Amino acid sequence: MLLLHSFFGDRIISKGVSEDIFWPPYSPDLNPCDFFLWGRLKDIVFAEEPKTLSELKEKITLNLNKISLAECQRVIFNFNKRLNVCIKKEGKHFSNIIN
Repeated sequence: MLLLHSFFGDRIISKGVSEDIFWPPYSPDLNPCDFFLWGRLKDIVFAEEPKTLSELKEKITLNLNKISLAECQRVIFNFNKRLNVCIKKEGKHFSNIIN
């Protein structure tokens, strides 16, 4: 750790060493693919009931390409809200706060 500090000073991100910048634990609430994309695709793709693996892949690709720019912009706006809530909650659980 001393070697890292000699190169990077106080700019080290870690999982809890007191003098470092604390990195939050893995959180699907902070990952747009987890809090939005996979659930959205699953709902659409499986509503169409694919029968084979190739059909499943085709439907995923087709429906992924149908997600609009406006929808992606809403996700990014929501992501900014999630980051702010995460800061206010000091990294504690908050997924039910934001819809």
